[in-house]
Amino acid sequence: MGIINRVFLGVLKSSLNASIIAVLIMIIKGLLHKKISPRIHHALWFLVLIRLLIPFLPESNLSVLNILQQNTSNIMYYDHGNDVVSKIDTVKDDLNNIDIINKDTNNSFDKEINSKQPKKTNDNELILSEENTIISNKINILSLIWLSGFLFIVIFILASAIRTKNKVIRLAKVTDVEILSIMDSCKKIIGINKEIPLYTGNYFNSPCILGIINPCIYYPRNKLDNINKNNLYHILLHELAHFKRKDLLYNLICVLTLSLHWFNPLIWFVVKTMRVDRELACDAYVLNTIGESEVTSYGMTIINFLENSSLNKNKHSLLYFNETSCKLERRIKMIKGFKKGSYKISMLTIVIGILISSVTLTDAITPTYNNSVKPINSIEKNKDKVTIFDPNRIENKDILKPNRRAYGDIKKISKVLNFKPKLPDYIPNGFIFKNVILINLNTNKPEMRVWLNYQTQTGPHSSMTFVATPITEPLEKFDTPFLHGYKVTFTKEEISIDNMKIIKAKAKDSFMTDIYYVWQNDGLQYTILRDGASASSQDDEIFKMIKSIKYPEDIKNVSYKNDLKGPRQSLEVYDTYDLVEAVNAIGFIPKLSYKLKESYEIGEISVLNRTRILYNEKDLTKKVFLTVYGDETSNNKFTFEQIKDKDLYKQIKNNNHIKNYYEKTINITSFKLENKDVYKSEKYLEYHDAPDEPYIITYLWEEDEYFCVVSLSEKIENHGDILKELINFKPLDIDSL
Repeated sequence: MGIINRVFLGVLKSSLNASIIAVLIMIIKGLLHKKISPRIHHALWFLVLIRLLIPFLPESNLSVLNILQQNTSNIMYYDHGNDVVSKIDTVKDDLNNIDIINKDTNNSFDKEINSKQPKKTNDNELILSEENTIISNKINILSLIWLSGFLFIVIFILASAIRTKNKVIRLAKVTDVEILSIMDSCKKIIGINKEIPLYTGNYFNSPCILGIINPCIYYPRNKLDNINKNNLYHILLHELAHFKRKDLLYNLICVLTLSLHWFNPLIWFVVKTMRVDRELACDAYVLNTIGESEVTSYGMTIINFLENSSLNKNKHSLLYFNETSCKLERRIKMIKGFKKGSYKISMLTIVIGILISSVTLTDAITPTYNNSVKPINSIEKNKDKVTIFDPNRIENKDILKPNRRAYGDIKKISKVLNFKPKLPDYIPNGFIFKNVILINLNTNKPEMRVWLNYQTQTGPHSSMTFVATPITEPLEKFDTPFLHGYKVTFTKEEISIDNMKIIKAKAKDSFMTDIYYVWQNDGLQYTILRDGASASSQDDEIFKMIKSIKYPEDIKNVSYKNDLKGPRQSLEVYDTYDLVEAVNAIGFIPKLSYKLKESYEIGEISVLNRTRILYNEKDLTKKVFLTVYGDETSNNKFTFEQIKDKDLYKQIKNNNHIKNYYEKTINITSFKLENKDVYKSEKYLEYHDAPDEPYIITYLWEEDEYFCVVSLSEKIENHGDILKELINFKPLDIDSL
């Protein structure tokens, strides 16, 4: 259904845009009715046909659709996760001019898996979810209805064409010398050299020209036998004029347009009116050819023929021409008032036509608001502001499926979590939310865990962890701290808060003392871990956290979405929606490939607020697109950073060095590779002088908007081949994922 839905929505959009153009054309025709020729009246409708059949047209400030764009630019977008309605033209400075519209990734925690949990849900999220489902179902139904109508009309057209062709085969070819002589004279006057046979029979009640490639003219036998030769002359001129003007092709285009846009009554009206204008334009062409002296004679031929025919009851098909759709009164007025030369197009008409085309055959300018929706592989730049991409333009797909995942936005865990935890609505002063980690995903292990990590924003680094996991054993059996893998001294005591039983445990080793607070609630077991640095916090602060726990939709006092401003905050990528958000965060289209020829595959994708080559925890303004590649055979890994900071790159070049984690200076030298100036560091230890830590060599080079940093272990072979492949990576194309 995906392809059918997209085609239907595209057709629907074209139909609505064309309807606006059609109304404008009607207004123009009404205002200039007597001042423009029948030929121009007919030609104006092609502007509507082009809009119906060509989905993509150039953007212009002159487009009439800009009026519609202005009226819809203030459409309200609903943020599912934060229950905030914000206009598209509002951008918050405190979010660095970035406001990501993300619908599907902000799903609510409305899955009630554990029967012991109270059925608390966010009403707004439920309503939105139900509305989205209803809308999706309606689109599916409407798409199928549209497809059925389209196929029905196409089948009808083909059947009609086959039926008409079978009748034409049985028609008698006219051999009367006098009639054929009139036919040749008409062809000469019109300027047609192609052989066009004349047939007669009793199948149709009106003359018509049939066939686009191999045309022929049909004339009813009962009218051919008794017709005045002068009348025959005029009617043949009229049918040959249809061929000369390529009206048969235009008629076929109209029919195909109707088959696509059959649901729009305005398009039916346009095609019907266009048929009328076509006949008038054809009359004007004939009159311009034979001259004003025969205007009266030609007019009488048309009037007599129409009065003596019951044409309105005998339309054979939409594919072929007859005169039944012409209004006699309008036609008589046009013929009576015809003036020689009025069929020709003047320079003024051409200029006016160009102006009207620039208004109707162009699309509205795409808004350039900071959070306007743009194609996924283009970025609008305005100083430091970044245009936002709408992830809903693409289908969400998994990119990485690790058993352990870290998210910087609590709302995202609903995509993969099979239970609904409560969260603290209070955290001690000085702490901020860092991330939430899910453990034991993609496994059959029952002890899936949710870790919420908090960290101090300023001062000495300190962390605190909040853990939620389904209950697998009684609270009293908590006797081993699951967060340590080494032997510790472990003690515990039982305390009570508001009639809630809590185990307070201490785990002490030679380095630090960790304190645990463990309790059970609504089918889940919760733990708060204070590490050695935060263990000095008073119990009262922890008790306030315990008493504040609520379901995510009720949280009001704690932000559970990191803004990449705090220490060690990151944005991890696991699916295409995450990838869109990462691109939005860094402000450029990075290079990305999921596999290298050297057997290395991508294992991690994230956005960091610092770079490893100039480590400074106080400088958290960088937006680094980090990918980690690994080789399962050798267990070797290397990192690939892309950083939009030309000033930093210039600083590195001028200083001829980078720094490691401990801000130790590492010298660099330059060389040429793949026509780029690449800088290579001397080998160094990244973190400490442990004997088992491999030496690292870092390489840097510059791209158009950013620079790249690759850190390879000395144990990895073929540095040059890996660098060549990374340099030749293509920019990310999310549409192709």
